[in-house]
Amino acid sequence: MTGRYSANTGLPFAMYPGSVAGLPPDMPTLPQLMRKAGYSAHMVGKWHLGHSQPKQGPIGRGFESHTGSYMWDLESYTKLMWDRPWTKPYGADWIKAHENGSYLHYPETRHSTIALTEEAVTVMEDHKKKTDNPLFMYLSYNAAHSPLQPEASWLEDC
Repeated sequence: MTGRYSANTGLPFAMYPGSVAGLPPDMPTLPQLMRKAGYSAHMVGKWHLGHSQPKQGPIGRGFESHTGSYMWDLESYTKLMWDRPWTKPYGADWIKAHENGSYLHYPETRHSTIALTEEAVTVMEDHKKKTDNPLFMYLSYNAAHSPLQPEASWLEDC
């Protein structure tokens, strides 16, 4: 988001739930710079660059909207966060937030890859209807992280 190596942002490690770490407020992000250049900026997916205060999240760092999660290791269907598979989950992490301050934490039951893809398409379609501004949309899947949970139909292609 900053064009810098993580060690040069003050975030050289993964943040766990409850962490107060985040990008320094004086460090510009790509969505902030794109908006200054006349783009609309929306995010779909995992953030993972600070979450203890709204100003650290995607909206606070330049995006007009964000649908997805603040963390990375989510169960693909329930969106529960786990420290270890044999322990109780920390809680669920799925949000739809907007620059006007409105937000909704909700139980998204579709596989996260499907939910994020469909939301990204919706954002692009809505943007095209509402404005002629160019669009910067950042899509970040959490499927690269554990637990690895493919849809059954995806296994047929392997």
